[in-house]
Amino acid sequence: MSFDALSVRLHGVPVGELRQAHATGRLSFAYASATSQRLSLHMPPREEPYDHESCEAFFGGLLPESEQARKAIARRFGANARNTFSMLRAIGYDCAGAVSLHDPAEPVGPAEGFLPVAEPLRAFRVLSAVGGRQRKAAW
Repeated sequence: MSFDALSVRLHGVPVGELRQAHATGRLSFAYASATSQRLSLHMPPREEPYDHESCEAFFGGLLPESEQARKAIARRFGANARNTFSMLRAIGYDCAGAVSLHDPAEPVGPAEGFLPVAEPLRAFRVLSAVGGRQRKAAW
């Protein structure tokens, strides 16, 4: 069976692979190993891949809920707004939270421009000092 794949990373560390079958469009997710970090309470590491319904519930939840937002993203990136895999291929590298999805050939490492910061106050000072007049803070 042929398929497309995305590397699923947690805090930048690969934990498994999300696949979409060419023939059916159905999703599956397999952890890299039984000792991989857990993505979700409902998806603990295991040997057998997770089915389409489990994948849609978890990975679809990483995308915006608004149909209007999905359509705008799809237009901007040439994705299919109704296809979770297509949307994640387009914007999965920038999901909210610790999970990101990447082309499997993409090197593993810190994101370009990433500045690790040890403490929130220091982060506030760094972010306040960049980007014009507006104060920016995020952590």
